[in-house]
Amino acid sequence: MKKIVSVFICLLFAAATFGQVFNTAGILKKGKISLGLNPSYYNDNLGFFIHGNVGVLSGIDFSCKYGFLDGSNYIGGDLEWEIMSRKPSLSVTTGAHYINDIGLDCSLNISTSIKKGVYVYSGVDTDIEFANDTYLLLWIPVGVDLRIKSKLSFIFEAEIPVSNSAFAIIDGGIIFYFN
Repeated sequence: MKKIVSVFICLLFAAATFGQVFNTAGILKKGKISLGLNPSYYNDNLGFFIHGNVGVLSGIDFSCKYGFLDGSNYIGGDLEWEIMSRKPSLSVTTGAHYINDIGLDCSLNISTSIKKGVYVYSGVDTDIEFANDTYLLLWIPVGVDLRIKSKLSFIFEAEIPVSNSAFAIIDGGIIFYFN
């Protein structure tokens, strides 16, 4: 009963809250697939994202994202590169996105488990937006991944703005793992 109540509370939180990192530094193994869903609160707006990830090579996974934010569609993709797999894990993500204009993405992720099934992560996340002017957005993500079962996680994340053009982001959602 405790697990059911916990899952229900997590789902309520997720339903109430722009998936930036939404990811630990762990890399999916080759052939493994995940699907994530996360509502997001950013810059006084609500959005919703769908994430698909697949392990493509040892130490590399590919992610694609679709989101809708304040009447606009977000489409993005990235490669995540494993730098260090032991505790703590370290990865770099490189990619691009489109939402009204093209942007480039890069993040450095570090994560570690604090107990079985509980992972905390942080790092540096940056976007370069190419609109009429070029903007550099910089955040410090802070998140927790609660692995409920081997095929199910809940992730909660806050992105703390560091640059003047960045804005606060709060995410909460669910990830399903396949294969």
